[in-house]
Amino acid sequence: MIEIKLRIALFLMLMVFSTQIQAEENILCLQKFLAKTVFNPGPSDGVWGKKTETAINQLISQANNFESPYVKKSDAKNVCKMLQGNQALKLLEIGQFKRFPIEILADIGEIKSVTDFDFSKITISNDINYNCKFVILHSKGFKRASGKVNIDNGKLVFKNHIWQVGLASEGSQRFLTEEANLRVTQNGLRGIMPHLSYVDEGEVAKPIQYITLGKNYIKVAKSSTFEAGILGSNNYIDSFGNTYTFKILDCSEKFNRTKKSMDKKLLCLQNSFTDKGMGEVLSILGLELLSKAFIKDHKNLKDKSDLIKIGLNPNAVNKNEKHLLKLVNHEGSNFLFCRKLKG
Repeated sequence: MIEIKLRIALFLMLMVFSTQIQAEENILCLQKFLAKTVFNPGPSDGVWGKKTETAINQLISQANNFESPYVKKSDAKNVCKMLQGNQALKLLEIGQFKRFPIEILADIGEIKSVTDFDFSKITISNDINYNCKFVILHSKGFKRASGKVNIDNGKLVFKNHIWQVGLASEGSQRFLTEEANLRVTQNGLRGIMPHLSYVDEGEVAKPIQYITLGKNYIKVAKSSTFEAGILGSNNYIDSFGNTYTFKILDCSEKFNRTKKSMDKKLLCLQNSFTDKGMGEVLSILGLELLSKAFIKDHKNLKDKSDLIKIGLNPNAVNKNEKHLLKLVNHEGSNFLFCRKLKG
């Protein structure tokens, strides 16, 4: 009888020991997996401690977007199976960095760009459209940036260009293209733009500056066919005390069919007709019809039937077809159009 009791006791002890070994193996499984991640489980000793508990919960929580049940020691077996299953690689990838949940408790408002600018009290020349070149010059004559810029309804849109600022040149083209916020006014350029300083070999890179234009505009001395504010010198000083000049040059009018542009060309055409004793080219109503047609459809009008379709007086079209087609399809500047009419 005693022998039987001893056997039972021994069996129970072996069962407990076996369970203990299995439990330690499951915990060791978790610890070895966690050791491959940024979640520190402490020493891999098979002992369930505070570090192991915290680490496995942080990993599982991050994998579930911070919405997961709390993992306890008794869950080690099931979690170990998961870490050895199909989800292992994904969990290992997730465990290479730590994410932290952020709860926004108040309205932080609209996030503003570094080049946001208040144009509300400034009169923008928002009806001018040109293709131009630009250059940014150091006061000592060094060219710092140059390239192409379009003026779209008074807004500067930077195209292909380069910065010549030494080591800072690489990848710098995107700053003006993506961040510049400049408009044309009667008194030069207004707004904010990014500016890069020269960085030579061995020098520490200088941070990008955001320069406000508008205070130091020098109007071009000679007369020009372009609207005031386009040509001239827009000067500014960077935070290191260097003076720069932003210039717009070599502009040509874009294929502009707005009423203002058409009005200018029509005036030259009418003056040409008047000089030749040919009478009126087109009425004011006809001009408005032309502008509306072009806003909706940017294709060229090819013959008199196209002109009549948009509502122009058939008699005026029949009488002046050649001149009207020349008017609406001219792609150069107003100045060139007027000069051609004069011969």
